[in-house]
Amino acid sequence: MCFGTIQEMQCPEQENLPPGLRLFIPGSFEIPANHLTKLTRTRSALAGSAPEVEVGWSSVIDTWILDLARVKIIIEVSKSGLLVTALPQGELAAGLDSRLEETLWFVLAHPGKWLFKMERRGGLGTTAVRSLRGTDIKPRLGPPVDWDYIPVEMVTMLFQQYLAYLEPYHEPRYHPTSLNVVQVLRASAQSIEAEALALGVGIESLLNRDYPECGRPSIADRDEIERLEQLIADATLTDQIKKRALGAISRLKTTSAGTCLRQMLGHGGHVTTDLIEAWTKIRNATAHGEDIAEPFEEIVKLCDKAYILFSVLIFNRIKYIGEYKNRALPKWPEVKFTPFWPPAST
Repeated sequence: MCFGTIQEMQCPEQENLPPGLRLFIPGSFEIPANHLTKLTRTRSALAGSAPEVEVGWSSVIDTWILDLARVKIIIEVSKSGLLVTALPQGELAAGLDSRLEETLWFVLAHPGKWLFKMERRGGLGTTAVRSLRGTDIKPRLGPPVDWDYIPVEMVTMLFQQYLAYLEPYHEPRYHPTSLNVVQVLRASAQSIEAEALALGVGIESLLNRDYPECGRPSIADRDEIERLEQLIADATLTDQIKKRALGAISRLKTTSAGTCLRQMLGHGGHVTTDLIEAWTKIRNATAHGEDIAEPFEEIVKLCDKAYILFSVLIFNRIKYIGEYKNRALPKWPEVKFTPFWPPAST
């Protein structure tokens, strides 16, 4: 018996089945394939002989196999979409379907949601079908680790680390960082102005959420702020002006995204003045509903730099160790990455 709504229908199965998960995600995808699939060509048989006759075969690289710590993931690509299979060593983690979707958003730079799901947990199985909503989109921005230049093993490491980063999040919704990622990608498929706005907001959101201690004023600065507040409180001003002045001064005590980025300068070399200036330019303009006063080609370069900044902040947060192609630098060099923040204590 099936139950559900038009948006999603589920059909439970009463069988003793091994744990596992299969997802079909529709769309036109590219993946960092690392496994060959054998394709056999056949022809119809003559009357009275075997049903089919093999006439040849060929190999195609269309599968990405990831042997992770607690789960084996097999991703197969076709013209119609991705077939994702997860085979856990123990019990299937709750919400793994959403977490795999989110990880693929970031790693492939391609937002997509499953249309068909087969889930086996605790000996019981469920098959679910969603209605097909929206159309497949192609962002301008590419994968943060480009497997055309970077070994597939490092893309696998990125997948593993992002999935592990999502693991502690048990809310029945997408992780906030994943929402930042998908908002940037969807905006990138719309217009360069939408992309700039999403990057400006996404970087600030990521810093405020995942780097809470970064950008806070020093103890000496906080002492001076308190002295300034006391001077205002003792001044011969109206209560209304005092309240407004103290409200403005109190913001000096809070975390600042810009201050946080400037604190990262000189640590690892991944956050640079050039990247910070690019983010500041697009963020300040778009946040106030203004046009970015630059030619189109320059706005594209600013967004490319902001995307690099967005990506390395996520790399650092998920503890990725590997390489990426830095399109913010001349000739797009491959750059080695190791986590750089918070800095090691000396």
